Amino acid sequence: MENRRSINSFFVTGLFLLTFLVAVSCTQHYQPKPKGNNRPILPGEEYRISPDSLPYRFEYSIHSRLLKDTSWMRERHWVEIYYPDLKANQGFQQLQAQISDIENKLAAARRFFNNAVQEYNTGIQQFPAALFAGIFGFGQRSFFDVGTDRAQLEQAPSVKF
Repeated sequence: MENRRSINSFFVTGLFLLTFLVAVSCTQHYQPKPKGNNRPILPGEEYRISPDSLPYRFEYSIHSRLLKDTSWMRERHWVEIYYPDLKANQGFQQLQAQISDIENKLAAARRFFNNAVQEYNTGIQQFPAALFAGIFGFGQRSFFDVGTDRAQLEQAPSVKF
């Protein structure tokens, strides 16, 4: 009989613990996964052979064109490989736009926070709230101030590759 009670109490305790863990784990917010890295958009690796009009052979990308060399040092069989549709700067432009957007959101959040602190500090100094604020320990809050780094934060960030 004693053994059966210990098994029942163990079962009830385990069931209670399992219920508690499920209830606690269900309250967490969903964290979305990042969509990916910023990468340049590169074409696939496909090649073609140089034309027969040249005295030498080589492979070049199908995404490029061969042009006659127009430099002042040109020779008879020199060619330039021209890539007209390589848009490697698209990813960089997207990155610049994202950085600018983040900077704007941070500045807006700082303004919002400082405005909320101003309203709070004003509110606890007014008559009815001032009585309760002192009793319950509500005191003045400080503003978010970046101090000497303000000029640096107002500049656009420089990104070097």
